[in-house]
Amino acid sequence: MIRLIDNKLDPIINGMTTMKQLLTITFLLFTATLCTNANANNNTGACCYTQDCNTFDCIETTEANCYSMLGSFRPSESCANIDCSDPANQDYGACCYQDATGGSCIYTDELECLNNFMGVWHQGILCGCISCDTNDPWGACCYLKNCEYWVCEEMYQSDCYNMFDGTHWANKMCNEIQCPSSDLGACCVEDIDGGMICYYIKENDCATYGGIWYEGLPCKCEPCMPTTGVCCYIDNCESHCGEMTEQQCNTFFGSTYFPNDTCATVACPPQDETFGACCYNDPDLGMICIETDMYNCDALLGNFYGGIPCECAPKCVNSESCDVIPSPNCVGPPQYPYPDYTIFGNGTMGAQTASPSIDGGSVLMLFDLNGPPLPLPVGVNLDPYIYNHPSWAGTGNDLGSIFGLAIDEDGNIYVSTTKTWNGGDPVGIGGWGAIYKIDTNDASISILATLPMPNNESGLGSLTYDCEHSQFFATSFEDGLIYRLDMNGTILDSFDHGPAYDSSIGGPVAFGDRPWAVEVHGNRLYYSLWNGNKNGAGSTPNEIWSIGLDATGTPIAGTEHIEITMPLYGNYNWSSPVADIDFSPTGTMVLGERMQTSITALAAHEARVFEYECTEGGWVQSINQFDVGVNGTDAAGGVDATDEYVWGSGDSLEFGPDYIYGFQGMPITGGTILNSVLVDYQGNVSSWTEDKKMLGDLVITTSIGNETGACCYVIGCDWACVTNTSQECSALLGTYYPNLGCADINCPNLEFGECCYWEADLGQMCEYTDYLTCTNTYSGTWYQGFPCWCHDCEPPPVTGACCYMADDGTMDCTIVTYTQCTQLSNWDYLGNGSTCANAICCAPVGACCILGDCLLASSEQCALAQGTFAGNGVLCNEILCEFCTGDLNNDGVVNVADLLLFLAAWGTCP
Repeated sequence: MIRLIDNKLDPIINGMTTMKQLLTITFLLFTATLCTNANANNNTGACCYTQDCNTFDCIETTEANCYSMLGSFRPSESCANIDCSDPANQDYGACCYQDATGGSCIYTDELECLNNFMGVWHQGILCGCISCDTNDPWGACCYLKNCEYWVCEEMYQSDCYNMFDGTHWANKMCNEIQCPSSDLGACCVEDIDGGMICYYIKENDCATYGGIWYEGLPCKCEPCMPTTGVCCYIDNCESHCGEMTEQQCNTFFGSTYFPNDTCATVACPPQDETFGACCYNDPDLGMICIETDMYNCDALLGNFYGGIPCECAPKCVNSESCDVIPSPNCVGPPQYPYPDYTIFGNGTMGAQTASPSIDGGSVLMLFDLNGPPLPLPVGVNLDPYIYNHPSWAGTGNDLGSIFGLAIDEDGNIYVSTTKTWNGGDPVGIGGWGAIYKIDTNDASISILATLPMPNNESGLGSLTYDCEHSQFFATSFEDGLIYRLDMNGTILDSFDHGPAYDSSIGGPVAFGDRPWAVEVHGNRLYYSLWNGNKNGAGSTPNEIWSIGLDATGTPIAGTEHIEITMPLYGNYNWSSPVADIDFSPTGTMVLGERMQTSITALAAHEARVFEYECTEGGWVQSINQFDVGVNGTDAAGGVDATDEYVWGSGDSLEFGPDYIYGFQGMPITGGTILNSVLVDYQGNVSSWTEDKKMLGDLVITTSIGNETGACCYVIGCDWACVTNTSQECSALLGTYYPNLGCADINCPNLEFGECCYWEADLGQMCEYTDYLTCTNTYSGTWYQGFPCWCHDCEPPPVTGACCYMADDGTMDCTIVTYTQCTQLSNWDYLGNGSTCANAICCAPVGACCILGDCLLASSEQCALAQGTFAGNGVLCNEILCEFCTGDLNNDGVVNVADLLLFLAAWGTCP
């Protein structure tokens, strides 16, 4: 039953009121007219009432007097038997609800508050003692107590936010919510150092990190201390027992984890042989190995090796795995503005590495191979234009000792450090694990990457640029790994052909585990294995292997197999290792040997150039013979193949009267020095003593880069398109589409773009990724093609459920921000994070005329107060309420009924 109208009638609390106010209260707020109850002045009992906001008292009085004191009446009871300080003994309290003026308060019982006003009831509290301010609403607060358990108490929003991890529901009671209130929790993830880090994220997101999730707990409550136990696993094809965390254990093949145990107390069980290596013939990749169960392997018609990983299974050999496909022509020349370089013609150009000890000291040289004269002369020194930048001196203050060489389509040159010359050459600015980038525009040197060199010993092998996947592969003599790097030099992953590297032994790795040359062909990475040399014949001849690549260019474990066993040299039991691999425009494989006698010792005159062609039986040596130098076996390790020539680095290409040491271009059908183009490294043919055994890798470009295409690039974070060369497009940081015009593409035609998303602990984040990852993984906003700096990633607006009155007077619910909610008619914002699914919106309301005043009420409330209802959705400022002063019961006439009402209210207010 309603006892007192909103704050606009607060004078009643203070004692006196007008007759109009009294009668308005009587008719609007009483479901039965108490003043006409004759027994109200005769019944006596205990009356619990509120003296002030914090003091509750009891008086024995009549029922009428109790109601006038806004008390709770207990007929025939004495104050000695009632504890009025207990809110449970209070029948009435403040009801906070929303009307046209905003937050209002009515003193009434709980049922009336919840059902008629859709308000929040505060038992035993007077309206003057509570704020119904919507900016600091009252409601349920769920918070974590002592980081142990969740509790719910009803309080103001501002007080809730001061509680530990408190979440507030405006105008909700604790019995309407369930703690913990959030779908977030602490996610403990192991970092690369074996420690634990904590993220406050959703359970599904935690699973993507491989973490352990604690529902509802914030990170400050969960220390994420890793627990250890026993891990039984297979490593290096042997069974092991180790004590580690469960996350670490899960990284091993066939692992079984026993928490809180030690290897002294656990006997590792035998491996489950229903899961293991499966070797089968894939229609695209050939014979490959995957790890699966025996049933899937049977379905693939594969050979199953239970209980062991792919690296421990017999090799999957498929002699028909090679493909006859042309090598992609994605090598472009540099764009240096220097006069010694700009005189080069617009055609073929060569690049070669050399020892820092070579005559002149330049470790890198560029050669103009365009003529004149044309055709290029054979059997004599071509004596072309040459170019070397002053910083390529190989003194140790720049590039130092290098061998491996690669060039991308924009003309950037990449070289790798080596110790294979004679071990005493100086190391460059990046150390023995360095790969350098030489800029296409100004020849400046920067360190692209530094590969691990645990004992700082052995240097690198070689490298290749994979233009199909925009990445690099590089080999290391130190640990025997083949590293995969992105265009920024970041190590993406690595592949180990042989046993794991033992840092206690140090490098170089042993024969059979020492990859050197690398080259991508089709969907496979080809690599040479250095298994022996002249002074160290290995148990196995030198070999060429390959491993399958997936769509991203990542090596597929278990797909490696041997392609070629290199022929021995003459009648000896050894051959020189292959230092370079290239594929010709017709799809043949060209190999260049380099005569090493150890990792740091080099010889000459017993190394060859071979060509292999793909047949139904695999790679077979072609009938074409390529004789380098006067002996035919003077190869120095570098090879390249173009439409007209097979090029090879070599010593003694002519030995008197000129002494030519550099590289040789042989006809694609085979050749000798008599029908080959001969190029001396630095143009000095008067001596050979400072050139022998000092020539390295070789790359030939076929164009200076005058081709044009469409270039998509960003100007002030707006996309533009221009037709230019690939080098010009690269300078704009654009994406180049060769041989296409701007009308042929739609900028940005890119797979990746800016993804703005919200991270609970870190705030607004940005990731350069694809659309599906942005929307599915991060639930973010994607901007195709744009880098992260182009858009301000603003945090998402805080929203909640908003009850409001629609145009037809009915109440509806929508999810909006608090500010948006306040712009709606008769609004009631249910709190941040609330949803319409759980919202209880008030009944339709409209203008109700009572004794000349207008209030917003439902039709039922207006009828109970004997008012005149103007209709759902009608506002008070849209009507005029007429009032007859003497018509106290609002029945349209002044008669004895009105007089009785007046007499019933006669007297002074208590």
